[in-house]
Amino acid sequence: MKIKKNFIKFAMILVPIYTISLALNASIFEYNLSIVGNYFNMRISFILWGAITGIFLMIFINDLFKKANFHDKKAIILLYSACFLFISATLIPYLPDIMPKTSSLHEFFAFISPFILLSSIYLFVSQLIKTNSKQFKKSMFNLKLIVISSFILLLLFGFVTSVLEIFVLISTIFFLKDLEKKINKI
Repeated sequence: MKIKKNFIKFAMILVPIYTISLALNASIFEYNLSIVGNYFNMRISFILWGAITGIFLMIFINDLFKKANFHDKKAIILLYSACFLFISATLIPYLPDIMPKTSSLHEFFAFISPFILLSSIYLFVSQLIKTNSKQFKKSMFNLKLIVISSFILLLLFGFVTSVLEIFVLISTIFFLKDLEKKINKI
């Protein structure tokens, strides 16, 4: 239990720093982490980042589920699926000129995993609202704000950039940390 708690605290700091550090190997407005990780001699760093980030999100969100006594099988399956697909995406090379089919699979996994994770979190927050609507309605608003802001960034740049990836990851971590504080008050 203490190891898990320490890992969550450590990863909560490491993941944003690692994400930004990886992204800054190229223009954050012109490239995304998949390109940086596969074209800028950062393959091992990219895979390690994906593993740490995916495992962190899975452990942290699952821990929140347990703290809130949330046992929705659909949400749990979505959580594990999202993290599996996210980690798998980082393991699958993204080299469209050389490996177009594997690159398409990488793109699909990388694109779909955040939506699956969002679905899991949405189910969770929806259930929390049923138990304590005042406290968790703002959480749902914040979750929707992250989604809308992400969509605006996607429209603004026209494709997934490192800026969008950094925003989604860091805002999700802050969102989850705020959610944890609220759950601890119940």
